[in-house]
Amino acid sequence: MAEHVLEDLARFQMNGSGWTFHSIVALDIHTVGYEPLNGNSWVPLPKFPASKKAIINMKYNDNHYFKWCIVRALNPVEKNPDRITKHLRKQAESLTFKGIEFPMSLQAIDKFERLNSEISVNVFGFDNISKVYPLRISKFKRQKEIDLMLLENKHYCLVNNLSRLMSVQTSKHHGEIVIFRRCLNHFPNEKDLQKHEENCQNHDAIKIVLPEECPILELKNHKHSMRVPIVVYVDFESFTKPIDSCQPDPDRSFTKAYQKHEPSGFCFHVKCLDKNSEPILSTKTREEVNVADVFVDMLEKEIDRVWSSEVKEMIFSEDDWAKFEKTRECWICQKPFEGGDDKVRDHCHYSGKFRGAAHNKCNLLFRKPKHVPVIFHNLSGYDSHLFIKNLGKTQGQIDCIPNNEKKYISFSKSVNDENKKFKYKIRFIDSFKFMSSSLDKLVNNLEPDQFKNLKEQFNNIE
Repeated sequence: MAEHVLEDLARFQMNGSGWTFHSIVALDIHTVGYEPLNGNSWVPLPKFPASKKAIINMKYNDNHYFKWCIVRALNPVEKNPDRITKHLRKQAESLTFKGIEFPMSLQAIDKFERLNSEISVNVFGFDNISKVYPLRISKFKRQKEIDLMLLENKHYCLVNNLSRLMSVQTSKHHGEIVIFRRCLNHFPNEKDLQKHEENCQNHDAIKIVLPEECPILELKNHKHSMRVPIVVYVDFESFTKPIDSCQPDPDRSFTKAYQKHEPSGFCFHVKCLDKNSEPILSTKTREEVNVADVFVDMLEKEIDRVWSSEVKEMIFSEDDWAKFEKTRECWICQKPFEGGDDKVRDHCHYSGKFRGAAHNKCNLLFRKPKHVPVIFHNLSGYDSHLFIKNLGKTQGQIDCIPNNEKKYISFSKSVNDENKKFKYKIRFIDSFKFMSSSLDKLVNNLEPDQFKNLKEQFNNIE
């Protein structure tokens, strides 16, 4: 036990988790007895499934209930279907149970399906909370599909009418319905079921249970839906500088460092909503210039200048006034104005643009986000190593979400005002982490009129 724990601990640290093991304060070991799902012993049907008259509960005193349910499904009778007759025993000889032990476990059904290639078996469970739910759904769709129910984890019963068993549980419709066994959703006909099957068949067998109370979820913190007013896009350029190192030991594995990446310049573009602004560019002109220090200093000053800009007065035209008067619902929460509600005009503090009519309470809570995203492409893999040490030379707490000791998913720096109160955060994020495909493929999906910022900087591009 101790060796296994120490081995996992060493592997965890070697994979670059960013954590260092100090000590074990306490160790609790909990053991739970494993009881595999088997089918044996006769069990009476619960009240609900018994009332549906859609289940046959075979009566016999051995542990072969699985076998008798399968044989009865293949050889149905109208009178006394729960009895095991001599004729039924003879019909059981046509099936193969070689190497299968009884009582039958759920895992052993896979072997039964391999031995009997024309049969597929689905098993359902039952409880008083979720009623009928899937336990095992066959991977195969064969000519003879048999549905069983496992009661109290030990007794198999034959489900001879799944539609009738599920009718009250899934639908208020009194006619026959079609059930998709993997998720127990119901459909009026086979055509609709086949459309659903294409999307659902690759997922695990599970029943969807919706809450009975408060079924509607709605957004309350509408301030989180506000568009971030300030966004910064950054890129670094570097050159490689040769470095000298000692000769490694050839008898041991090693990594030889032969060059160092030093930033030679950078460019960042501060976008404040739809305003046009010029990118800020800086290149290294002297050897003693620390480009990373220059970047951190210029970035913080430029963001603070834009953030602290004066609130612009509302630009309110006659058309805006007419729109305000006609509006009957708040543009923020999408709820109508009622008798006692104060209807106010909401506008952008950076551009002065009128955004719409709003409740007074919604307008007061709809505040600008307290963070400024600074976006790099491949930040965690490259750019962060060029300036992250320099980020701590100025005041402000630094927080990070580490991926390992050398890579960070994201990190941020708090900026305080003159009274050392929190003002906002500069949040550094990696655009590469949010991409579904390569940058080249995503760019090819854009239309020419979508390269708005590129055309502003390079007018000669067609």
